[in-house]
Amino acid sequence: MTSDEDLARNAALLGLDIPAEQIRRVAVLFRRIEEMAHGLAEVELDPLIDEQAPIWRP
Repeated sequence: MTSDEDLARNAALLGLDIPAEQIRRVAVLFRRIEEMAHGLAEVELDPLIDEQAPIWRP
C-alpha cells in the first residue's frame, strides 16, 4: 500500500491532476482494488475446466 503523500507525488509525476482534497478518496479506492485483487489471486483455477486466459473463438 502507498501513503497519501506517495499517491500525490506519483500522480504529479504522471501529470495527473488529482485535487488535494480527493487524494484520500483515491487512496481508499486503490486500497479496495488491492484487497479485491488479493482475494481473486487466491482463487485456484481448475486447469481442465477454467480458462487461464481468454481464448478467441470465431
